[in-house]
Amino acid sequence: MNIKMKHKILKRTGAALCALGLTLTALSSAYAKGEPSFWAESEVNSAIEKGYVPEDLQDLYTTDITRLQFARLAVSFLADIKGTTVEKMTASTADAPFSDTNDKSVAEAYALGILNGRGNGIFSPYDTITREEAAKVLVLTYKAYIGREIPPPNLMLTYNDTEEISGWAADYVRIVTDFGIMKGDQNNCFLPFSEYTIEQSIITFERIYKMIDDDESQQPSFDNTNPKIENMLYVKDGRLVSGSDENEVILNGVNLGSWLMMEMWMCPIEAKDEQFSYSDAIGVLESRFGRKKAEELITLYEDSFITDDDFAKIEALGFNCVRIPFWYRNFMNSSGNWFTVRHDDNDGFKRLDKIIEQCAAHGLYVILDMHGCPGGQSMNQSTGVAGKNELYNNEKNLSIMENLWVAIAERYKDNPVVAAYDIMKEPMNNGGYTGTRAWHAGSGDAIRLTNNVYDRMIKAIRKTGDTHVITVEGIWSIYNLPDPETMGWDNMMYQLHLYDVTKTNIDGRLKEMTELAREKYKTAILVGEYNNKEGQRYASGQYDEIGLSRIKWTYKAVNAWYDGWGLYNKNINRVDIKTADEKDIRAAFGEEMLTDNGFMLDSREYNKIMK
Repeated sequence: MNIKMKHKILKRTGAALCALGLTLTALSSAYAKGEPSFWAESEVNSAIEKGYVPEDLQDLYTTDITRLQFARLAVSFLADIKGTTVEKMTASTADAPFSDTNDKSVAEAYALGILNGRGNGIFSPYDTITREEAAKVLVLTYKAYIGREIPPPNLMLTYNDTEEISGWAADYVRIVTDFGIMKGDQNNCFLPFSEYTIEQSIITFERIYKMIDDDESQQPSFDNTNPKIENMLYVKDGRLVSGSDENEVILNGVNLGSWLMMEMWMCPIEAKDEQFSYSDAIGVLESRFGRKKAEELITLYEDSFITDDDFAKIEALGFNCVRIPFWYRNFMNSSGNWFTVRHDDNDGFKRLDKIIEQCAAHGLYVILDMHGCPGGQSMNQSTGVAGKNELYNNEKNLSIMENLWVAIAERYKDNPVVAAYDIMKEPMNNGGYTGTRAWHAGSGDAIRLTNNVYDRMIKAIRKTGDTHVITVEGIWSIYNLPDPETMGWDNMMYQLHLYDVTKTNIDGRLKEMTELAREKYKTAILVGEYNNKEGQRYASGQYDEIGLSRIKWTYKAVNAWYDGWGLYNKNINRVDIKTADEKDIRAAFGEEMLTDNGFMLDSREYNKIMK
């Protein structure tokens, strides 16, 4: 028998078996009873106990479920597993655009993006849902829970009736098959156009519930109580030490990036143009809603993105330090005028006070990092402005920066929780930006101008009597920093941001830090930013060996699952603040940003960190 003839016979046989399966399904529907089938009883009862099965679906389990009933079950399931209400999940509960139903559940399912119509404004609420339609809704419901796309697996469907599955449904069937949510019948048929019973519907949602529970139970949980911080850190012979016993302290922490100063690539704002900066975001909000409302929205975001629960998580994960990127605009307007006459009344200082207090409660050191300087210290949007670089030759901006550092020093000079002051983030980081102010980071002018700023700020801080460790960044190389003794700088920590991914580059940077900074200059050393991309595993393995303090970028991010950036991550639909209404912006800035609302710890990253 040739292969083609054999294939035809097998195909005809498979079709016959599938037809038999359809007959059996129809027969089962004819004998509907008030109790679930024995094979479904356990999962059905479990779902009912959880409370997400509507009461009118707790009967006649073997009857076919309608599209309307399936919508109600999906919406109820999603609200239950997210621990919220349908009203809070949906930005709008307006009627769905269907001419044949105005049912609330259908509108809600439509608003959540988990169930559509059949075209031409028709929903067909009382039609029974097909198995391939159910597969799509199940996948979209799971997607709505995790907040990100679900790529279809590289899986070849082997059902005897695979060729009968509609083209639009094939990926959804692959996903539910791969996840074990839906299965074929005893004849290995998927039966894409067959009806779906109430009990089948319930048990497949229950399988999603179990899958989510299993996933979350695998998230690492540790209780690692840090000791109370009582003594100021200082530098001795190239090492950070604490107390009269000079106990060495190696900082191992996380950055709280995009919190007090949003960065467009990792916050909930839709900003496809990288030139769209935090300054632009604030400007858009103020122009649309007024200054007071804009401040309310920003405060809502800040109150949601990081809470005391997050500091507890950071401690539990074994970290002992957080770096707090802030912007001068947290304290004053763009002209450098303080928001309040008294610093005690200033929202920026009140926020820092609270952060330091929270960190103290969890045994976490704080590095205060001026991430965004007046005028911008590079062309990069991560400074709060984009394409500016108007700090170095601008006396007004330099004075504003000096005034802020003096105020910070006067306020926290005796606080041992503050580990160090980071004078300015990544000066002259002008990659990808052009213009008259885009100095090359390694040029003589860039080095001279940068070190002049460092010198001015360090001396201003020291005049207050503040003896805290001060850290300065080497514009990608320690060789760009001066010998601190020649500058009259004391208690210094030299810093690099290590995003290199090749062993050669990493070895070179670590050599600079140990041999030049620690051994020759006698400064402490810090990797102030790094991530856990695949190429940096080698670097991560070197930090403990050489006793290197390091701060991961970053604790939390959105839509960065595969880039190694966020320790906690969540995929979201970003909000376009240029067009979205206030309610939608509040939804994106509020509950959506709570870590416990769908942000997941990357356990692979965690394991790397803990090694």
